[in-house]
Amino acid sequence: MENFKVRLKRCVEDIKLDSSINEKILNLEETSYKEREKYNRKIYNRIVLKYATCFLILIALTVTISSGAVYCFSGKTIFELFFDNKGADYTAQLLDTNGQSVQIDDYTVTLQQTLYDCEAGIGYLVFMISKKDGKPEIQLNKYGDAISQGFGGERFKIDLQASGARTEKYEFEGNKLYEYITFNADKEYDLSVDLIDYSQKSTDNIYGYKCYKFHIAKTTLTKKYKISDSMQILMSPVGMAIDCNNELKNIRIETKCKNGQKEELINANEMEEFNCIQKDNNIRYQYVFPELVNVSDIKYIIYDNKEYKEME
Repeated sequence: MENFKVRLKRCVEDIKLDSSINEKILNLEETSYKEREKYNRKIYNRIVLKYATCFLILIALTVTISSGAVYCFSGKTIFELFFDNKGADYTAQLLDTNGQSVQIDDYTVTLQQTLYDCEAGIGYLVFMISKKDGKPEIQLNKYGDAISQGFGGERFKIDLQASGARTEKYEFEGNKLYEYITFNADKEYDLSVDLIDYSQKSTDNIYGYKCYKFHIAKTTLTKKYKISDSMQILMSPVGMAIDCNNELKNIRIETKCKNGQKEELINANEMEEFNCIQKDNNIRYQYVFPELVNVSDIKYIIYDNKEYKEME
């Protein structure tokens, strides 16, 4: 995208003053008082027009930038949509852009992109939904949350099996509806991403309605650290997972990078920031990083004031 300042400068330069006025200004001594006033008024009007136009351009560009601050319209990568276009160089292995698509009547649902670490059980999805000769029906609040159940007049819904916590946001770009999903998944089960069609009943699945499945590639960049026989920590660019046998009350984890720099990744007095999956005596805590982390730069982690290197 063209730099904002360059665009503004170009717009300003394109609005030029009439060269004939400039030539006549040089010969003002040969003109009458009324003619000089006439030329001065022309110059004044042109200058006002020039800067007024620049001001309007500035407002228009500012509104455009502001309206895309939460989720920019698609055609962009997950890194641009969720992470301010950072981290692609060390996380690209987790990105899948195969564009799986399902068409039902006038509706087309496309899984445009996924970013998923199957070991950590943390991922992101971007769906594009379109309707022939129209706009997919959905009720949204001003924050991009769905008020209705799904879309298409509540006929369709995208659901994730084997997932824990998840967040969904929607936005329209023209007639296209985009759905952005962040989720935690239970690694003990295969993650299933399904499009449910509530207009068609079925006995072939747990929903009781016809569903169409999207394949999610199993990729990982996780590094594992053994804390004890009953506890290990998994570090991924998208987040961390802690597998243990005992309930944790608080946690603080730091990293020491290869360049010697230390960084505190999490310092939680309570575990409310973590998604928790518990089965019998096995507990998994999951934490989604607000920004992608380059785990290949981690030399060791520090937990409970002790240093731990990656497991061989």
